[in-house]
Amino acid sequence: MPLSQFPAAMNAAVPAILAASESLRYIRDTTGDLTWRSINAMQSDFRTAKTACLLAIAEANKSPASAQNYLANMGGPATLVLFNDGLSNIQQASNALFQAFGVWLDGLPNAEIRSVVNVTVNGVTTPQVVDAAFVSAASAAPLRTAPQLAALIVAFEGIGA
Repeated sequence: MPLSQFPAAMNAAVPAILAASESLRYIRDTTGDLTWRSINAMQSDFRTAKTACLLAIAEANKSPASAQNYLANMGGPATLVLFNDGLSNIQQASNALFQAFGVWLDGLPNAEIRSVVNVTVNGVTTPQVVDAAFVSAASAAPLRTAPQLAALIVAFEGIGA
């Protein structure tokens, strides 16, 4: 039987899970313009957490009894079954959020995604396509209040985040 590195994998997963849940809360709880940087950070944090959790589950499967004992002492789900169920809830909620995110994105004015500006370099002015730095508060409001975002935050809370 291969040795399990569940404690190390779970210890890496915990900060990733917390970062992802904090990124989601940041989007929900901030006011004013919403930066694309914070939206991108949320997506990156979510991806990192998912990868870390998949690794933790793979390691847990090598020695389920000891992994479950370790998990139970961390303050999150008491069993591996509950942890797996929680991860499944997160996946379902994230699928719904990213579907809603696509609809929200489709409804944004082009200027809040990219625009053309004139740039002068060495005395020569040319148009250049640039990414917007932020989405206006009014445009961000539907994302911040989306029930899918709230559901994903609740799903993360279900595993202790």
